[in-house]
Amino acid sequence: MFMRLRAALGIVQRSISGAFEVGGVEIPPAIPITFEAMQALDHTQYGTLFFLCTDKHSVGTTGGSLWQNDAVGDRVVLLSDPLVFATLSSAPSPVTYPGLRVLPADVGHVCKSDGVTYRPEGWEIVLKNTLTSTPHPGTFSTEVILQSVSLPVDVNNKSIVQNGDIIQVTKAWVEKTGTANSMTRRYLLGSSVAVGDYTNAASGEILTTTDAAGSAIARKDTLFDLMRLSATTLTVDGCQATLTATYSVGGALTTAHNSTTITTTSFDSATPPSLHLSIKLNGTTDTALALRRGYRVKLIRGY
Repeated sequence: MFMRLRAALGIVQRSISGAFEVGGVEIPPAIPITFEAMQALDHTQYGTLFFLCTDKHSVGTTGGSLWQNDAVGDRVVLLSDPLVFATLSSAPSPVTYPGLRVLPADVGHVCKSDGVTYRPEGWEIVLKNTLTSTPHPGTFSTEVILQSVSLPVDVNNKSIVQNGDIIQVTKAWVEKTGTANSMTRRYLLGSSVAVGDYTNAASGEILTTTDAAGSAIARKDTLFDLMRLSATTLTVDGCQATLTATYSVGGALTTAHNSTTITTTSFDSATPPSLHLSIKLNGTTDTALALRRGYRVKLIRGY
Protein backbone atom coordinates (compact mmCIF):
# COMPACT_ATOMS: atom_id res chain seq x y z
CA MET A 1 0.00 0.00 0.00
CA PHE A 2 2.77 2.43 0.95
CA MET A 3 4.63 1.72 -2.30
CA ARG A 4 1.52 2.58 -4.33
CA LEU A 5 0.91 5.76 -2.32
CA ARG A 6 4.45 7.10 -2.66
CA ALA A 7 4.34 6.50 -6.40
CA ALA A 8 1.01 8.32 -6.73
CA LEU A 9 2.09 11.25 -4.53
CA GLY A 10 5.59 11.62 -6.00
CA ILE A 11 7.23 11.43 -2.58
CA VAL A 12 10.93 12.38 -2.61
CA GLN A 13 13.09 10.09 -0.44
CA ARG A 14 16.48 8.41 -0.25
CA SER A 15 17.00 4.90 -1.59
CA ILE A 16 19.10 2.28 0.22
CA SER A 17 22.08 3.34 -1.93
CA GLY A 18 21.66 6.95 -0.81
CA ALA A 19 20.40 8.25 -4.15
CA PHE A 20 17.21 10.32 -4.42
CA GLU A 21 13.97 8.65 -5.43
CA VAL A 22 10.68 10.17 -6.60
CA GLY A 23 7.80 7.75 -6.29
CA GLY A 24 10.25 4.91 -5.85
CA VAL A 25 12.15 5.73 -9.06
CA GLU A 26 15.82 6.66 -8.58
CA ILE A 27 16.80 10.05 -9.99
CA PRO A 28 20.29 11.41 -10.78
CA PRO A 29 22.08 13.73 -8.29
CA ALA A 30 21.34 16.74 -10.50
CA ILE A 31 17.82 16.82 -11.87
CA PRO A 32 17.58 17.99 -15.51
CA ILE A 33 15.07 20.84 -15.76
CA THR A 34 14.40 23.93 -17.86
CA PHE A 35 14.88 27.36 -16.36
CA GLU A 36 11.17 28.18 -16.62
CA ALA A 37 10.19 24.96 -14.86
CA MET A 38 12.82 25.50 -12.16
CA GLN A 39 11.45 28.99 -11.51
CA ALA A 40 7.94 27.57 -11.05
CA LEU A 41 8.93 25.08 -8.31
CA ASP A 42 7.94 25.51 -4.68
CA HIS A 43 11.53 25.46 -3.48
CA THR A 44 10.52 24.95 0.15
CA GLN A 45 9.68 21.36 -0.81
CA TYR A 46 12.98 20.37 -2.42
CA GLY A 47 15.53 20.52 0.38
CA THR A 48 19.06 20.82 -0.99
CA LEU A 49 18.46 19.07 -4.31
CA PHE A 50 20.70 19.87 -7.26
CA PHE A 51 19.29 20.90 -10.64
CA LEU A 52 20.89 20.77 -14.06
CA CYS A 53 19.30 23.69 -15.93
CA THR A 54 19.35 22.52 -19.53
CA ASP A 55 18.61 25.80 -21.33
CA LYS A 56 20.80 28.33 -19.43
CA HIS A 57 24.49 27.73 -19.95
CA SER A 58 27.62 28.58 -17.96
CA VAL A 59 29.96 27.87 -20.88
CA GLY A 60 29.12 28.83 -24.46
CA THR A 61 25.75 27.73 -25.80
CA THR A 62 25.61 24.13 -24.50
CA GLY A 63 26.14 22.13 -21.34
CA GLY A 64 23.58 23.79 -19.09
CA SER A 65 24.28 25.12 -15.59
CA LEU A 66 24.32 23.62 -12.09
CA TRP A 67 22.01 24.97 -9.38
CA GLN A 68 21.22 23.97 -5.80
CA ASN A 69 17.88 24.34 -4.12
CA ASP A 70 17.64 26.54 -1.01
CA ALA A 71 14.50 25.50 0.86
CA VAL A 72 14.96 28.08 3.61
CA GLY A 73 15.36 30.96 1.17
CA ASP A 74 12.71 29.53 -1.19
CA ARG A 75 15.06 29.91 -4.16
CA VAL A 76 17.76 28.22 -6.22
CA VAL A 77 21.43 29.24 -6.17
CA LEU A 78 23.78 29.06 -9.17
CA LEU A 79 26.83 26.90 -8.40
CA SER A 80 28.55 26.77 -11.80
CA ASP A 81 30.27 29.60 -13.69
CA PRO A 82 28.32 32.77 -14.66
CA LEU A 83 25.45 32.28 -17.11
CA VAL A 84 26.29 33.31 -20.66
CA PHE A 85 23.87 35.57 -22.56
CA ALA A 86 24.02 37.47 -25.84
CA THR A 87 22.70 40.62 -24.16
CA LEU A 88 22.25 41.92 -20.63
CA SER A 89 18.53 42.37 -21.33
CA SER A 90 18.15 38.62 -21.98
CA ALA A 91 19.52 37.69 -18.52
CA PRO A 92 17.05 36.86 -15.71
CA SER A 93 15.78 39.74 -13.62
CA PRO A 94 18.36 40.82 -11.03
CA VAL A 95 15.48 41.56 -8.65
CA THR A 96 14.36 37.92 -8.75
CA TYR A 97 17.88 36.48 -8.43
CA PRO A 98 20.03 38.50 -6.00
CA GLY A 99 23.65 37.42 -6.24
CA LEU A 100 23.27 35.85 -9.70
CA ARG A 101 26.39 36.17 -11.86
CA VAL A 102 26.00 36.57 -15.62
CA LEU A 103 28.30 37.14 -18.58
CA PRO A 104 26.47 39.20 -21.25
CA ALA A 105 28.31 39.50 -24.56
CA ASP A 106 27.22 43.12 -25.04
CA VAL A 107 28.95 44.05 -21.76
CA GLY A 108 31.90 41.70 -22.16
CA HIS A 109 32.41 41.28 -18.41
CA VAL A 110 30.92 39.28 -15.55
CA CYS A 111 28.12 41.16 -13.78
CA LYS A 112 26.45 40.33 -10.47
CA SER A 113 22.95 41.14 -9.29
CA ASP A 114 22.76 43.38 -6.22
CA GLY A 115 19.03 42.72 -5.95
CA VAL A 116 18.15 45.81 -7.98
CA THR A 117 20.36 45.78 -11.07
CA TYR A 118 23.45 44.06 -12.44
CA ARG A 119 26.79 45.58 -11.46
CA PRO A 120 30.14 44.74 -13.10
CA GLU A 121 32.44 42.65 -10.97
CA GLY A 122 35.45 44.78 -10.17
CA TRP A 123 35.52 48.57 -9.91
CA GLU A 124 36.68 49.25 -13.46
CA ILE A 125 35.95 47.54 -16.78
CA VAL A 126 36.92 48.30 -20.39
CA LEU A 127 33.95 48.95 -22.66
CA LYS A 128 35.96 49.60 -25.83
CA ASN A 129 39.57 49.07 -26.89
CA THR A 130 40.26 49.18 -30.61
CA LEU A 131 43.21 47.18 -31.94
CA THR A 132 43.35 48.77 -35.39
CA SER A 133 42.88 52.24 -36.86
CA THR A 134 39.40 53.33 -37.94
CA PRO A 135 39.65 55.36 -41.16
CA HIS A 136 37.03 57.83 -42.34
CA PRO A 137 35.15 55.76 -44.95
CA GLY A 138 34.27 58.38 -47.56
CA THR A 139 34.28 62.07 -48.38
CA PHE A 140 36.33 63.61 -45.58
CA SER A 141 34.20 66.76 -45.37
CA THR A 142 31.17 64.64 -44.45
CA GLU A 143 30.77 64.06 -40.74
CA VAL A 144 30.80 60.34 -39.91
CA ILE A 145 30.47 58.46 -36.63
CA LEU A 146 33.56 56.23 -36.46
CA GLN A 147 33.06 54.48 -33.13
CA SER A 148 30.10 53.80 -30.84
CA VAL A 149 30.05 52.31 -27.35
CA SER A 150 26.78 50.72 -26.24
CA LEU A 151 25.58 51.07 -22.64
CA PRO A 152 23.25 48.07 -22.17
CA VAL A 153 20.22 47.73 -19.90
CA ASP A 154 18.79 44.66 -18.14
CA VAL A 155 15.34 43.12 -18.56
CA ASN A 156 13.91 45.83 -16.26
CA ASN A 157 15.56 48.61 -18.31
CA LYS A 158 18.15 49.34 -15.61
CA SER A 159 21.42 50.52 -17.13
CA ILE A 160 24.85 49.04 -16.57
CA VAL A 161 25.74 52.70 -15.81
CA GLN A 162 24.25 53.85 -12.49
CA ASN A 163 24.36 57.08 -10.45
CA GLY A 164 27.92 57.95 -9.50
CA ASP A 165 29.42 55.76 -12.23
CA ILE A 166 31.93 57.33 -14.62
CA ILE A 167 32.32 56.68 -18.34
CA GLN A 168 35.94 57.60 -19.03
CA VAL A 169 37.54 58.13 -22.43
CA THR A 170 41.22 57.45 -21.75
CA LYS A 171 42.55 57.64 -25.31
CA ALA A 172 41.12 59.03 -28.55
CA TRP A 173 43.87 59.92 -31.01
CA VAL A 174 42.48 61.40 -34.24
CA GLU A 175 44.91 62.30 -37.02
CA LYS A 176 44.86 63.90 -40.46
CA THR A 177 47.46 64.50 -43.16
CA GLY A 178 47.65 67.82 -45.00
CA THR A 179 47.84 71.53 -44.24
CA ALA A 180 44.79 73.06 -45.93
CA ASN A 181 41.85 72.10 -43.75
CA SER A 182 40.94 72.13 -40.09
CA MET A 183 39.57 68.98 -38.47
CA THR A 184 36.50 68.69 -36.24
CA ARG A 185 35.64 65.93 -33.83
CA ARG A 186 32.50 65.53 -31.74
CA TYR A 187 31.48 63.29 -28.86
CA LEU A 188 27.78 62.53 -28.75
CA LEU A 189 25.56 60.69 -26.32
CA GLY A 190 22.18 59.58 -27.56
CA SER A 191 20.13 56.59 -28.65
CA SER A 192 19.56 58.07 -32.10
CA VAL A 193 22.05 60.68 -33.26
CA ALA A 194 21.88 62.04 -36.80
CA VAL A 195 24.83 63.78 -38.44
CA GLY A 196 24.38 67.51 -38.01
CA ASP A 197 21.94 67.22 -35.09
CA TYR A 198 24.41 68.70 -32.61
CA THR A 199 22.90 72.09 -31.82
CA ASN A 200 22.46 71.50 -28.10
CA ALA A 201 23.27 69.08 -25.32
CA ALA A 202 19.80 67.52 -25.36
CA SER A 203 20.34 66.33 -28.93
CA GLY A 204 23.46 64.47 -27.93
CA GLU A 205 26.49 66.77 -28.08
CA ILE A 206 29.03 66.42 -25.28
CA LEU A 207 32.23 67.94 -26.60
CA THR A 208 33.32 69.52 -29.88
CA THR A 209 36.92 70.34 -30.80
CA THR A 210 38.35 71.86 -33.98
CA ASP A 211 42.03 71.98 -34.94
CA ALA A 212 43.35 74.88 -36.95
CA ALA A 213 44.67 74.24 -40.45
CA GLY A 214 48.40 74.53 -41.10
CA SER A 215 49.87 71.45 -39.48
CA ALA A 216 51.05 68.73 -41.83
CA ILE A 217 49.89 66.12 -39.31
CA ALA A 218 47.28 67.46 -36.91
CA ARG A 219 46.64 65.19 -33.92
CA LYS A 220 44.50 65.41 -30.85
CA ASP A 221 44.20 63.03 -27.94
CA THR A 222 41.48 63.34 -25.33
CA LEU A 223 40.84 62.34 -21.75
CA PHE A 224 37.52 63.17 -20.13
CA ASP A 225 34.94 61.81 -17.68
CA LEU A 226 31.17 61.55 -17.87
CA MET A 227 29.64 61.02 -14.42
CA ARG A 228 26.02 59.96 -14.18
CA LEU A 229 24.07 62.13 -11.75
CA SER A 230 20.64 60.73 -12.60
CA ALA A 231 19.02 58.72 -15.37
CA THR A 232 19.06 61.78 -17.65
CA THR A 233 21.86 64.06 -16.40
CA LEU A 234 25.66 63.85 -16.39
CA THR A 235 28.64 66.04 -15.68
CA VAL A 236 31.50 66.40 -18.18
CA ASP A 237 35.00 66.88 -16.74
CA GLY A 238 38.45 66.42 -18.21
CA CYS A 239 41.32 67.69 -20.28
CA GLN A 240 42.99 67.00 -23.61
CA ALA A 241 46.53 66.85 -24.94
CA THR A 242 46.63 68.31 -28.43
CA LEU A 243 48.73 70.50 -30.68
CA THR A 244 46.43 73.41 -31.37
CA ALA A 245 42.90 72.88 -30.06
CA THR A 246 40.94 73.86 -26.98
CA TYR A 247 37.57 72.66 -25.78
CA SER A 248 34.64 74.54 -27.19
CA VAL A 249 32.98 74.22 -23.77
CA GLY A 250 35.86 75.97 -22.01
CA GLY A 251 39.29 75.24 -20.59
CA ALA A 252 42.82 75.29 -21.94
CA LEU A 253 45.27 72.68 -23.17
CA THR A 254 45.92 69.84 -20.70
CA THR A 255 43.99 71.63 -17.94
CA ALA A 256 40.65 70.71 -16.47
CA HIS A 257 37.74 72.78 -17.70
CA ASN A 258 34.77 73.71 -15.58
CA SER A 259 32.36 70.87 -14.93
CA THR A 260 29.49 70.99 -17.43
CA THR A 261 26.11 69.38 -16.77
CA ILE A 262 24.28 67.92 -19.76
CA THR A 263 21.02 66.08 -20.30
CA THR A 264 20.52 62.98 -22.39
CA THR A 265 18.11 60.20 -23.28
CA SER A 266 17.36 58.19 -20.14
CA PHE A 267 19.98 55.56 -19.34
CA ASP A 268 17.25 53.45 -17.71
CA SER A 269 15.04 52.93 -20.74
CA ALA A 270 14.36 50.48 -23.55
CA THR A 271 16.35 52.78 -25.87
CA PRO A 272 19.40 53.76 -23.79
CA PRO A 273 22.01 56.17 -25.16
CA SER A 274 25.30 55.11 -26.71
CA LEU A 275 28.55 57.09 -26.78
CA HIS A 276 29.53 58.13 -30.31
CA LEU A 277 32.69 59.69 -31.78
CA SER A 278 32.47 61.50 -35.12
CA ILE A 279 35.08 63.33 -37.23
CA LYS A 280 35.25 65.39 -40.42
CA LEU A 281 37.50 67.79 -42.34
CA ASN A 282 36.36 71.38 -42.85
CA GLY A 283 37.25 71.30 -46.51
CA THR A 284 38.11 68.78 -49.22
CA THR A 285 41.88 69.12 -49.74
CA ASP A 286 43.59 67.18 -46.92
CA THR A 287 43.69 63.38 -46.75
CA ALA A 288 44.16 60.34 -44.47
CA LEU A 289 41.63 61.20 -41.79
CA ALA A 290 41.41 58.44 -39.16
CA LEU A 291 41.04 57.43 -35.54
CA ARG A 292 44.23 55.68 -34.48
CA ARG A 293 44.21 52.29 -32.77
CA GLY A 294 43.89 52.14 -29.00
CA TYR A 295 40.63 54.09 -28.69
CA ARG A 296 39.75 53.21 -25.10
CA VAL A 297 36.60 53.78 -23.07
CA LYS A 298 36.16 52.55 -19.49
CA LEU A 299 33.36 52.27 -16.97
CA ILE A 300 34.35 53.09 -13.39
CA ARG A 301 31.83 52.12 -10.73
CA GLY A 302 30.68 54.71 -8.24
CA TYR A 303 29.40 52.10 -5.77
